[in-house]
Amino acid sequence: MAVASVQAQDSLKTYILAALRENPEVKARMASYEAAMQAVCPAGTLNDPELSINFYPKPMTQVNGKQVLSVSLMQMFPWFGAMKAAKHEKAWQAESLWQRYREGGIQLAYEVEQQWYQMLVTREKLRVTRQHLKLFKDMEELSLYKYKNSNNGMKGTRMSDQYRLQVEQLKLEEQIESLESQWRLQQEQFNLLLHRAPTSPLVLPDSIALSDMPVVEWGAIERAHPGLLSLKAQGEQYVAQEDKARRMGLPMVGLGVQYMLNQKRDDPNVMPDMNGMDMWMGMIKVTLPIYRHKIKAQRKAATLMKETADETYLR
Repeated sequence: MAVASVQAQDSLKTYILAALRENPEVKARMASYEAAMQAVCPAGTLNDPELSINFYPKPMTQVNGKQVLSVSLMQMFPWFGAMKAAKHEKAWQAESLWQRYREGGIQLAYEVEQQWYQMLVTREKLRVTRQHLKLFKDMEELSLYKYKNSNNGMKGTRMSDQYRLQVEQLKLEEQIESLESQWRLQQEQFNLLLHRAPTSPLVLPDSIALSDMPVVEWGAIERAHPGLLSLKAQGEQYVAQEDKARRMGLPMVGLGVQYMLNQKRDDPNVMPDMNGMDMWMGMIKVTLPIYRHKIKAQRKAATLMKETADETYLR
């Protein structure tokens, strides 16, 4: 539905929705949140298994035959809880970005509403000032009529009253000119806020209904404020980050299997039941996390960032 065809009383809601759709900052925050959500699932999955294939152009002679080919498959497993911690970290990061998106949208809606009411105030000032100007002109005509019908201006009114009324009219005309300039500027700024052409037509209501000021508990504001919720989510993200770093610093275990393809040897000393027989072999690999400096640095960084988020929340 086009904005121009919307009922005037619905114009504020329509303009807020239009601003949310077109504002680059709000759209960028939504894109950041969607990108963070895409990173949640991969963070909680295993790394890809490693496949290794060794081919011998000249078969390698071994006890039980000639080895032609070997294929090995290895899967590494991090320490228990490491993947869960990594998934929690990404999930809390996405939650923080979602609250930032909400904060940007609420701030933009407030700016639209604020400028909308400012335009209504300016328009009402124009209307009242024009009425005052008309009233002064009527008073001037009445005063001039009384002056002409008096005895040489000695009764009823004086010529000085005419001058005072004319001065007041000049002041009102200057106010009207200033308000008209302010009105045009506000319309242009409002259209730019909606990312439209500055001269785009606007639909405003003739009047607005007064509503009671809602009474909101401070605790409810604190619990629902997106900026504070974003900081809380950041704190939880750093807790999960510290837990992930601690668990990633523990040994990783790899489980694998290897298949060896062999050819027969022309040697009577080789046992017939083993000559040329293919072989299977299980494998276990364990990492040795002896270089602890990087793990300690990651945990310390996560702890400091958690303290920063907590202090910012309290501020």
